[in-house]
Amino acid sequence: MKHVVITGAADGIGKALAQRFVQAGYDVMGVDVDAERAADVERELGVTFVIGDLSLDTGIVQVLD
Repeated sequence: MKHVVITGAADGIGKALAQRFVQAGYDVMGVDVDAERAADVERELGVTFVIGDLSLDTGIVQVLD
Protein backbone atom coordinates (compact mmCIF):
# COMPACT_ATOMS: atom_id res chain seq x y z
CA MET A 1 0.00 0.00 0.00
CA LYS A 2 1.12 3.57 -0.67
CA HIS A 3 1.51 5.97 2.25
CA VAL A 4 1.28 9.74 2.51
CA VAL A 5 1.66 12.25 5.35
CA ILE A 6 -0.48 15.39 5.17
CA THR A 7 -0.05 18.34 7.50
CA GLY A 8 -3.18 20.28 8.40
CA ALA A 9 -5.32 17.29 7.42
CA ALA A 10 -8.13 18.01 9.89
CA ASP A 11 -9.64 20.88 7.89
CA GLY A 12 -9.67 22.81 4.63
CA ILE A 13 -7.23 21.95 1.86
CA GLY A 14 -5.45 19.37 4.02
CA LYS A 15 -8.69 17.51 4.66
CA ALA A 16 -9.58 17.65 0.96
CA LEU A 17 -6.17 16.21 0.09
CA ALA A 18 -6.60 13.46 2.68
CA GLN A 19 -9.97 12.56 1.19
CA ARG A 20 -8.51 12.36 -2.34
CA PHE A 21 -5.58 10.22 -1.23
CA VAL A 22 -7.90 7.86 0.68
CA GLN A 23 -10.06 7.53 -2.44
CA ALA A 24 -6.91 6.73 -4.43
CA GLY A 25 -6.07 3.88 -2.05
CA TYR A 26 -3.37 5.52 0.08
CA ASP A 27 -2.82 4.95 3.78
CA VAL A 28 -2.99 8.53 5.10
CA MET A 29 -1.26 9.87 8.21
CA GLY A 30 -2.51 13.31 9.14
CA VAL A 31 -0.74 15.84 11.34
CA ASP A 32 -2.75 18.63 12.97
CA VAL A 33 -3.00 20.76 16.09
CA ASP A 34 -6.78 20.38 16.43
CA ALA A 35 -7.42 17.06 18.20
CA GLU A 36 -11.20 17.39 18.05
CA ARG A 37 -11.38 17.95 14.30
CA ALA A 38 -8.73 15.28 13.76
CA ALA A 39 -10.90 12.78 15.63
CA ASP A 40 -13.85 13.70 13.38
CA VAL A 41 -11.75 13.15 10.25
CA GLU A 42 -10.42 9.86 11.64
CA ARG A 43 -14.00 8.62 11.96
CA GLU A 44 -15.12 10.08 8.64
CA LEU A 45 -12.21 9.06 6.41
CA GLY A 46 -10.27 6.43 8.35
CA VAL A 47 -7.20 8.67 8.46
CA THR A 48 -4.73 8.16 11.32
CA PHE A 49 -3.60 11.36 13.07
CA VAL A 50 -0.67 12.58 15.11
CA ILE A 51 -1.47 15.71 17.09
CA GLY A 52 1.28 18.31 17.16
CA ASP A 53 2.17 21.89 16.28
CA LEU A 54 4.87 21.82 13.60
CA SER A 55 5.58 25.53 14.13
CA LEU A 56 7.25 24.64 17.44
CA ASP A 57 10.40 22.59 18.01
CA THR A 58 8.61 20.62 20.71
CA GLY A 59 5.77 19.89 18.30
CA ILE A 60 8.17 18.57 15.68
CA VAL A 61 9.79 16.28 18.23
CA GLN A 62 6.35 15.13 19.38
CA VAL A 63 5.27 14.26 15.84
CA LEU A 64 8.53 12.46 15.06
CA ASP A 65 8.26 10.35 18.21
